[in-house]
This record gives sequence, structure tokens and C-alpha cells, in this order.
Amino acid sequence: MSIGLALNSPGIRFYLMFIDQVNDGCQNKVFTAAKAIGAPFFAVDCLPAKSAGQKKSEVRSLGFAQLREVLAEIKPNEIITGNDRRLEFQYAMHFCRSHLKLSVKGAFIDDGTGSYISFQNNLLRKLTDKYIDSALKKIAYGNWYRRPEVFGASSWVDICYLAHPELIPSSIAHNKIIELKCNYYTSFEAKEYFERFSRLLDEVVFPDKAEAGVLFVLPHSSMIDAMYGSTGKLKTILLKVATTYPNSKVYFKYHPRELGDPLSLEEIGYPLTSAIPAELYYSVFDFDLIVGDVSTALMAAKWLMPEADVRYLPVQSIEGELVARLFEKLSIKPLMIEA
Repeated sequence: MSIGLALNSPGIRFYLMFIDQVNDGCQNKVFTAAKAIGAPFFAVDCLPAKSAGQKKSEVRSLGFAQLREVLAEIKPNEIITGNDRRLEFQYAMHFCRSHLKLSVKGAFIDDGTGSYISFQNNLLRKLTDKYIDSALKKIAYGNWYRRPEVFGASSWVDICYLAHPELIPSSIAHNKIIELKCNYYTSFEAKEYFERFSRLLDEVVFPDKAEAGVLFVLPHSSMIDAMYGSTGKLKTILLKVATTYPNSKVYFKYHPRELGDPLSLEEIGYPLTSAIPAELYYSVFDFDLIVGDVSTALMAAKWLMPEADVRYLPVQSIEGELVARLFEKLSIKPLMIEA
């Protein structure tokens, strides 16, 4: 999301900071590609990643120190995040306002399903997050920490950049709302950036523009059993979908943090590079059918490719029902196929 916003904000200098990464050096191919291109960002950086033997608290302290150095140098007017519960965002806001005495604005940028619905429907989880988790973080880091029930609802947030402002929950309606336009990500400049970015990644697989047909966007393998019963059941469903499109090329894309091909789908289709966000593929290529779970990736697909047939595989859970109601408003329909 940050790329489209930066490309369409002339006169504003953007500093891109990667946080919560598995690797913070050359092994992080997405980070190194973004840094190599630079523009539309005047600088690209990454907070330290946890290495073997390090405690999480040590890594976070190093990250906070790096943030202090960067913030003191650039003196930002606005700090944008896709998750205002993140300690890094809240610490940056606290440091700028309390120590640097800056009138900095906090902003939340659309993060998909979590921007429009709350998944905290379990009372015990709500109470644990609100009182126990929040209290522990205040003790560990400082009284500046706040845990909002809904993304974008933190008191650190003043502005919300949203793709679907008509669907905003009342909890963030008091903020200044700025609509993100889908052409921010499908313009010539955006496509040119995405193609340059992709070429810098090793072993990138691109769909054939003339034959792009069916795309499966998959959850992380650690979630599949809970969502669909087993990897075998999900694979059976995908096989059935693929056989209904015998004349189309079938592609599949795993979660960005997935390794390998845990569902062994190469027998039915072509793998797309998992490290690349699905939104990049949506911006550059056309697909006739996109199938996925109840996730943000499908919201982005329908937003960037409104003419495509975007379908979700139903999940029997409270969270699944909440997302299904949201998807209905966006004309994202269920794909009813049994394993």
C-alpha cells in the first residue's frame, strides 16, 4: 500500500522502514530490491531482525535505538503504519511527540479485512488483550503503549487511508479519512515500479500475460488444518476447481512467509514467487478467476481487478462468518466445492 501512496503524493518525501522481518540484510530480497530502486522513497531501511541466541527484548531495544536516530534526523510530519498496535509505530509516535516535541500526525493505512471488522469476538481474549497483554507491555516498555480493539482506532492515529471508506467501522470514523484510489496501483508508473521491483528478485515466476487464467492465493500452511481440516482436503478442493477450467493456465501463490510447496501443487499448476505480495501480481497481470481463503488478499484482488471473478472458500468459524459478510458487500462470492 505504501508504494501507491508514495507514487501519488508529489512533493512529499517518504522514508520506508521495514519492521518485524525474518532477515534484515541481503537475505531479505524484498527489502534489498526496494532499497536498490529507491524512488518513490528517499530512503529505505530495516529494523534489526532477531538472530540466533538473541532475546526478543534485546532486538526491540536495538530497533528503538535505530528509530530514535532516524526520527531525530528526518523529523517526520506523519508516521504511517498498517498496524497501529505495533510497538514500533507507537514508540515512534511517543518519541516524536514527547521527546522531539514534534506535532507529528499518526496515520493508519488500509490493511485489508482487519481495517473493517474486529476479530476480537471472544470475551476471554478481549479481556486478556485489554487488561493483561496491555498491562504487561506498559510495564515492559512504558505507559505510552495503548492497545486498540480495532485496527486504526488507537489514540495515536489521526488519519486513516482506506480503500473502502464507505465500509469504515464507527470506531475509526472520528479520524480524518482519505480514500486510496485503485489507480494508484494500476497506473503506468505503478506497473513500471512493480516490474522493476520484480526483476530484482531471484527466481521470480511471472504469469504469461496472454494466458493468465486461474490463480489460487493460499493461506500459510500452519493455518490450513484449522481452516479446512487438513492439507489433503484443501488440495482436493483446489484440484476440483482446476479441473473445471481445463483450458486455462492455473497458478498458485503461497503466503509470503511460506517455504517450498507444502501442498505439492506443481502437478496442477505453476507456482508464483511467494515472497512477492499478491497485490503486485494483481496490478501487473489479469486473471479470470482468483480463489482464496477469507483473507485480505481477496479484498485486494476485487479492488484492483473489479472485473475478475473473485471467490473465497468458506471457513466454519466466527471469523470466517464475519469476513463472509464483509465480502458480500464487495461482491466477493463463496465457491461451494466440497473435499
